[in-house]
Amino acid sequence: MVGNGHETGAEPDTEAKYADLEQWTRSTFDVEAIDYRWSSQDYSTPDRLPYVGHSPLSRNVLVATGFHKWGLSNGTAAAVMLADLLAGRDNAWLPTFDAGRIGDAKAVGELIKDNLKVGKEFIGGRVARVKAIPAAELEPGHGGLVDVDGETLGAYRDPDGDLHAVHPTCTHLGCPLRWNPAETSWDCNCHGSRFDADGFILDGPTVEPLEQVELPVDP
Repeated sequence: MVGNGHETGAEPDTEAKYADLEQWTRSTFDVEAIDYRWSSQDYSTPDRLPYVGHSPLSRNVLVATGFHKWGLSNGTAAAVMLADLLAGRDNAWLPTFDAGRIGDAKAVGELIKDNLKVGKEFIGGRVARVKAIPAAELEPGHGGLVDVDGETLGAYRDPDGDLHAVHPTCTHLGCPLRWNPAETSWDCNCHGSRFDADGFILDGPTVEPLEQVELPVDP
């Protein structure tokens, strides 16, 4: 198994990522066929160590997240730590993986950088809406921002020609969404939420789907 990488919602040409990976695979191995492809959507913490233990927001909630593509080993280690917490046993790993830790100077720097990125997304995403195309120009199998009677919407025209339209604003904290052509989804670069073409949730942290928009028969 091999992979390529980018942050959720940060790569406009996700198909190119798959093409690059396929090219490398075929040049390295004798490949008969590539039947499946997927993106893992793994979360990473600023210091690359998972958060395991009591949630900073509630002592009654235990968390295990941020495995950074190492879920098989880190998930097993997290299970041991959480089992010890529930049983009231000491565990020497817990201080290192503490879910409430702030981290060292480098980790704090990453947190600041990520929060600045969120602010940039708020501004940049709204500027991008100015470039919305007329809905009639959206071809089958394509998605993106479209203009319908002066309103910017997120739309995907399926292979049958039907248009699926939503309000392209993340229901988590209001960041603008970007179309992911390789997975036909609306992705949020601020915090990683993802929605399908009809606005239903694929990945959190959001807990609310996107608002669907009914359009004329031939927009």
